Amino acid sequence: MRIRRISFFILLCCLCWNVFAAEYQIKGVVIDKSTRQPLEFVNVLVVGLGIGASTDANGNFLITQVPPGIYRLQASFLGYKTELTPEYRVNHVTPYVQIELEEENASLNEVIVTASPFQKVPESPVSL
Repeated sequence: MRIRRISFFILLCCLCWNVFAAEYQIKGVVIDKSTRQPLEFVNVLVVGLGIGASTDANGNFLITQVPPGIYRLQASFLGYKTELTPEYRVNHVTPYVQIELEEENASLNEVIVTASPFQKVPESPVSL
């Protein structure tokens, strides 16, 4: 009887360990806010975990090995404003996130390039 209880307890612990150690995933797409076209090579990170993924040619991303919890995503791409999403619950149901990035209109200051006059360097009077 005692062996049966110990076996049941060990089995219960193993089952609970698998439930608590479960890792899930987050899927989504990143698009341009004005053109509604997918953006490729956008970096999408899970805030606070340090894990993420880049979008493919169709703007899709898949972040794996995400522990259950509530997270926000951060999407960044050169020439676009960084976007921080609302909170999403990650559990046995995989959330599908659509992120819209807005172009960043950055203007640079004017640069003026001028040439200096040519100067001849005096030669050494000593020959080698």
